[in-house]
Amino acid sequence: MSWDAQAWSAGGDAAIMLRQPQNQATLRRVEEVLKAAAADPQYGIERVLNHEEIVKRGGFPNASFLVDFKDGFDPAGAFTGPVVVPRPHTGMHGYLPSRPEMRSTFMIKGSGIAAGRNLKVIDMRQIAPTLAQLLDVRLPEAKSAPVHVTQTSNGN
Repeated sequence: MSWDAQAWSAGGDAAIMLRQPQNQATLRRVEEVLKAAAADPQYGIERVLNHEEIVKRGGFPNASFLVDFKDGFDPAGAFTGPVVVPRPHTGMHGYLPSRPEMRSTFMIKGSGIAAGRNLKVIDMRQIAPTLAQLLDVRLPEAKSAPVHVTQTSNGN
């Protein structure tokens, strides 16, 4: 079958992929459809990000748009039927990191780890580099720096 645009469901978001991303007519047509859908409360769209915003956030590098849904709405992910479905929040991936309620907890304990330190809010992409550093493992493809969790000479 032929297609111009399709939604890739990603939990609480949907990446909008274009078969020909450089086709300006298709890009404008999809953008108009998304603007109309965002204005209609039945679709529960919080906002629509464009390609540049997605890439800046480290998201789908080939997506032309990303649809961020409001709480209680998720992309249906089927070829037929409703576009969005109501969804109770039982925890899942696919939400923008700007939502405080979607943050997770990072706790670590062990020899040499500073006790009682509050790391505040960290980027979840820092967890793997942090653990790798502690295990003396290299992650050459990591794009985020590790978080300092070890004790200093003064015990903190």
